[in-house]
Amino acid sequence: MDTQQPDILPWHRESWQAINRQLQQQRLSHAYLLQGESGIGKRQFAEALAALLLCRQPAAALPCGTCPDCRMLQSGAHPDLLRVSPTDNSLQIRIEQIRELAGFISMTSHSSARKLVILHPAEALNANSANALLKTLEEPAGNAVLLLVTDLPGRLLPTLRSRCLKVPLVRPGRDVALDWLASQVQWPDPAALLDAAQGKPLLAKNLADSGDMEQRNSILNGLVALSAGKASAHQFVAASRNLETSAVVGCLLWASTILIRYMVTHDDTLLGSTQARTIAESLLPDETAARGRLMSELLDFEAAVVEAGRQLQSTTNPNPALILQTLVWQWCALHRRR
Repeated sequence: MDTQQPDILPWHRESWQAINRQLQQQRLSHAYLLQGESGIGKRQFAEALAALLLCRQPAAALPCGTCPDCRMLQSGAHPDLLRVSPTDNSLQIRIEQIRELAGFISMTSHSSARKLVILHPAEALNANSANALLKTLEEPAGNAVLLLVTDLPGRLLPTLRSRCLKVPLVRPGRDVALDWLASQVQWPDPAALLDAAQGKPLLAKNLADSGDMEQRNSILNGLVALSAGKASAHQFVAASRNLETSAVVGCLLWASTILIRYMVTHDDTLLGSTQARTIAESLLPDETAARGRLMSELLDFEAAVVEAGRQLQSTTNPNPALILQTLVWQWCALHRRR
């Protein structure tokens, strides 16, 4: 019999214990907002919490793994758990899905004492679906618990946020993240892997597991050559034709974000990878006034990269080649003005 327990990430244990105390004291909220950066395990936390709240006989702050509800969940489906996410290549959670959610929680529980909903990502709610969910939260069903997962809580309606108990989930400290990552992947340099993921351990694991780290290294080495004047914009774009445009855009976002954070915090650990340090040394001026101008330009560039990422994910037939070429010329312009 499979009695696999949910994996509570080390940096989530405090939040986990807090909710477990609420469970023991019968003070559960009807809605929780699990918020924080991407790549730190919020969805994993939500799935583990759903397992705990559906379990008939939890022990030591964990689901038992053997009761009928645990076994149903382990089989891949549970009649009292509903997962709500964008469907059919849509980027939005539609009002029809929220109506289905409302109908689901209005029905009597099939097996467990509660009905659970995991809604992810909550920022995918559009205006209509957000207002429909708000009405549901204003009149919560007695045995339903909604788990809203979001990277961007600021995009949610303030009234929606106010009706949820907020559970901030933050990225772990570097030592904790490295210890966990080293236990999860066979990688020669876990520190470089973590740096590539901007300190986000689950994102780092995904990079290793998917093979994307090799592609990313190729892109970043090209950016280093571009920043050092050893390659032209034309050469970089040509070399990127066989790579995923979204991966190149992701590396440009990583480089600009690292530079901005370094200029604000002067945290030398942000330049832990050779690639990041080389790019910074080639771009950052010594003069205070020049650094002020560069910060403004980097913020504009970062915004352009974010917008490019949105265009690539849209359904309006974007032109990846043109998007990439535009960004690369903007990146080169940053260097020419130094």
